[in-house]
Amino acid sequence: MMRKIILILFIFLHTPLFAKLPSDWPEHKILILPEMENKQILSVIKSAKKSIDLTLYRLEDTEVINQLIEAKKRGVNVRLILQKPGLYPSPFDNINNEKTVVKLKENGIPTHFLPDHNYFLTHYKFIIVDSKYSIIQTFNYDDFNFKTARNFGLAVENNIQVEALKTIFDNDYTGNYSKNDEAILNLWKNAKIILGPIHQREIISEFLRSAKHSVYIYQQDISDPEIGNILASLAKEGKHIEVLMTPFPFGGLDHNRVNQTIITANGGEFHFKPKSELYIHAKIILIDPEKDGQMYIGSCNLWPEALSRNRELGIVTIDKSQIKAVYDTFKKDWQSSYSYQEAESRALKEKLKIS
Repeated sequence: MMRKIILILFIFLHTPLFAKLPSDWPEHKILILPEMENKQILSVIKSAKKSIDLTLYRLEDTEVINQLIEAKKRGVNVRLILQKPGLYPSPFDNINNEKTVVKLKENGIPTHFLPDHNYFLTHYKFIIVDSKYSIIQTFNYDDFNFKTARNFGLAVENNIQVEALKTIFDNDYTGNYSKNDEAILNLWKNAKIILGPIHQREIISEFLRSAKHSVYIYQQDISDPEIGNILASLAKEGKHIEVLMTPFPFGGLDHNRVNQTIITANGGEFHFKPKSELYIHAKIILIDPEKDGQMYIGSCNLWPEALSRNRELGIVTIDKSQIKAVYDTFKKDWQSSYSYQEAESRALKEKLKIS
């Protein structure tokens, strides 16, 4: 309880009195996709007066790219960090980033790539506008994420958190990666920011174990053995565990089936949405949302590579209105979802119909 009181005071004392977000943003400062599509992201870019710092795994949306170019033309300093295109074979090739990088460079916007010998994937997703606020996202900027996938974004205006995010971006953009890696535990302690990969697994594991009553998870991939054992143990202790996913999210063999089986055997529950209805791309962990809850929102899948080798970033909020907005969406999605077999069957029928 004392820890939560301190965190509430921290957030209250360091949050600006006046909102700086565009007026079309919801009051709770949570983006819910695909319902909201790219409208609020476009308004954020259009509102920038001095600077835009953006990190993404994939940038393909034509409207966003054009607005970044327009921002550059009106004197905004635009900086990008993206996953290097063509570094790996499918599904990690991200080859469309190549066209984006060329177009941006032609318009005076350079792109920085993190070294692949340091990080398997550059997977974090956030934007900082005028060094005043940031949006932490589960989504990339492309049609798939904006129009067909369940995703969320969280606006951050807390001064200490925004400054921490700015420092993270500056260090990675200028090649001072080790400074960020050395600061990871302090980022978690002082700003509730979880930066990967170093210590990311232990922090997220600690976060999961803090549950007193319940855990609700949106995940694209939940194949990490350690995380599977933690969730199975929580379920065995009597904690209510619900996980919402898409079956075989990357096609082919579904490596999530092991953890799904173990967690279910201990009392946890899984529901599924087929790709044809709503692809679950969000990376959300809700801890005790019915009571004094906490929520992780960020880029990290519960996948071994994501936890151990990727540059990922997420943040934890205790804001009740933000938790409620995501929890209400989760409950709605849960009620309209299916068993694994039913979701798989519906996906197959849709595939046959398209063929």
